[in-house]
Amino acid sequence: MKNPITQISHWIKNHYDNHYSSITVGENGNHIVSYKDGSKYEGQWKNGQRNGEGVIFYNNGEKEYEGHWKDDQRHGEGVEYFYMEKIKKYEGGWKEGKKHGNGVLYNSKGMKRYEGQWKDGYRHGSGALYFDKVEKKRYEGEWEKGFPCGQGIQYYKNGQIEYEGIFDHRFYGDGNYYDKQGEVLQDQWKGVHVSFKGKLKHRTEKNEHEFEQKNFIKGHY
Repeated sequence: MKNPITQISHWIKNHYDNHYSSITVGENGNHIVSYKDGSKYEGQWKNGQRNGEGVIFYNNGEKEYEGHWKDDQRHGEGVEYFYMEKIKKYEGGWKEGKKHGNGVLYNSKGMKRYEGQWKDGYRHGSGALYFDKVEKKRYEGEWEKGFPCGQGIQYYKNGQIEYEGIFDHRFYGDGNYYDKQGEVLQDQWKGVHVSFKGKLKHRTEKNEHEFEQKNFIKGHY
């Protein structure tokens, strides 16, 4: 009878096109899989794939993801870690390798960046995006594939409402625009482009493109 670990090793070798370098089984039954790029997986294993609870590490030893897996993909609840200037980690739901369901994205200082619903890796549904350390300057409302879309509210740093109404991906629509004291500056306007710096610009092809490039690119972060 063939050694089951040898059988698993041969399967992985073929399945991953020789991308792994070794596989061992710990005393607790968890598998340790080392890949040729230097990354490593430690956790539950079933049918030659990551299934159950497990952790994947970058090649420098830092955690990349910790949580639930299904059929070799992130699926269920888990935490993704980032080592970048503005984003620290994501905690929440996953489906077939993509952010899905409810989740929270944190900035590098541990403050909330986004809290709400996700779908297929994008902010989608209801959620709040924060822009300062006290979490008062923010957008709360509906999202579609990473962009504000539908009913929403944008707030100043002092917590007062800046704009309330309809958002359509580039922040224009039907709604009320307020000053920092809560007085209406303009109501029920259309075709005006609003930035998070509180500036109003008439919608043009140029500033529409610039806004898309600077804000909410793909809606992942």
